Amino acid sequence: MLRRARQHLRNESGDFMISTIIGSIIMMVVIGAIAAGVLGIALFQKVVTEKSDVTSEAAMADSTLRSDILWASSITATDNKKVELTVPGRAGACRVATWTISPGDEGKTAVGVSVVSYPTTDATVNPVRCSGTPTAPSVQTFISDADPASAFTYANTGGRDLTYTAGTATVAGPSAVPAGVTAKAWESANLSEVALNTAVASSTDRKTSYRFAQTADNLSIIQTAADAPSHFVPEGDLTALP
Repeated sequence: MLRRARQHLRNESGDFMISTIIGSIIMMVVIGAIAAGVLGIALFQKVVTEKSDVTSEAAMADSTLRSDILWASSITATDNKKVELTVPGRAGACRVATWTISPGDEGKTAVGVSVVSYPTTDATVNPVRCSGTPTAPSVQTFISDADPASAFTYANTGGRDLTYTAGTATVAGPSAVPAGVTAKAWESANLSEVALNTAVASSTDRKTSYRFAQTADNLSIIQTAADAPSHFVPEGDLTALP
């Protein structure tokens, strides 16, 4: 009888150990699944955050640059890496925004702007310019990891490309005038549009290319001399011609 009792206890002990081992394995599987889920969520959140950062950089650069171009009274392009815009503001204030593509931190390429503010705008000259005592430059980097091949591009009122070398503009592209464009507009070296071709997060697998373009609709108009002298003629009175 004692032998049977010992055998019974031995069997129950074995079953208990097996149950414990199985329970431990199940617990490990559950913990592993939870850990994997938490890690997956963390990685997903990281990807979303990084993607959001890329989108945010692009959106800020796009809106700020295009606003400067749109409201500029004058634009002075140096080359495809630097362009200066005079932007009259509210309450008579004015600022000069100089956009550049230049070497940044850690060997990367940066797109940024240096802004000098002025208290007043001088509208008695053409083009309109800033006046008064300037502030110290305020520098801001919009894209910290831009494509090294980033460049500003320019076009005239006819949509023809302009290239700038040391501040001097040259018309580029085909010489044939497109339909709907005047020969004068096509041959003009006057700047009318600025664009930035770049990429955000250029050195990562999140690299995204962008083109920010805007026509300069508020440039001060410099009146040019007429091709020939003009004379006022009262309607129907040809005898008034000199």
